[in-house]
Amino acid sequence: MILWVTALPGSVSQIKLSYPRIEFIEGLRAVFLFRAQGVTPDATALVGGLAIGERELLSLEMAQNMKTLSLTHLVAVSGANLAIIMGVVYLLTAALGLARNTRFVTAFLVMFAYVLVVGPESSVLRAATMASFVAIGLWLGRGTKPIISLAWAVIFLLAIDPGLATDFGFALSALATVGLLTMAVPIYNWLCRFMPKLIALGIAASFSAQLATTPVLLMLQPSIPVYSVLANLIVEPVVAPVTVLGILALILAYPLPFLSSAVSYLAS
Repeated sequence: MILWVTALPGSVSQIKLSYPRIEFIEGLRAVFLFRAQGVTPDATALVGGLAIGERELLSLEMAQNMKTLSLTHLVAVSGANLAIIMGVVYLLTAALGLARNTRFVTAFLVMFAYVLVVGPESSVLRAATMASFVAIGLWLGRGTKPIISLAWAVIFLLAIDPGLATDFGFALSALATVGLLTMAVPIYNWLCRFMPKLIALGIAASFSAQLATTPVLLMLQPSIPVYSVLANLIVEPVVAPVTVLGILALILAYPLPFLSSAVSYLAS
């Protein structure tokens, strides 16, 4: 808050400004998006958004609809994407019988590669840094509370890049995570008395994140998104499979372009 209040006009993230342009990464993104197929142009764009955070392909109508329903976080790669990817990698390496240290190193390398592909998104920087603190704690066998890992991630990133204090994406990512870590469980426990657990979990997660981010959202759009919790509850079941299929299509874009197109179409 101090950094935000005292920031000079026009302050921006130095990490974003100095992020290196890697030709291979840019080429991979371009080939993936060129090969991507879908049932509609917006469906194709959503696959690109969920997989690598690409938002430029969305139509103006779709972008506005997602903003109205507070669904724009779907095309901003976040902790959920990293959790899905690292979870899949860790399970695959475990199924292959790899040693514990090898599984952790592999998950770290995949996370690092994914961050390079996505680029310097505020939510990605926050999620990757937080995931690193969590993984290091687990690796050392000491464990860690997620809220403490989040705090250290925010402190670390603001220490090396104070410009992030004025970044709305960074604020929304951090606050949404705070909401999930502090309010989701009590809300879930209360809702379980009245409805099935899966529905209670979806509502609790969506509502807690929405509530925590409302002060910042009101600065961006002075209205209350009435349908946001319901909208997020409806789309949540397909986020993980679309993300996994989208990333698989990304991996296949260079060696097997036709298969990449088929996988992206399935994702759409």
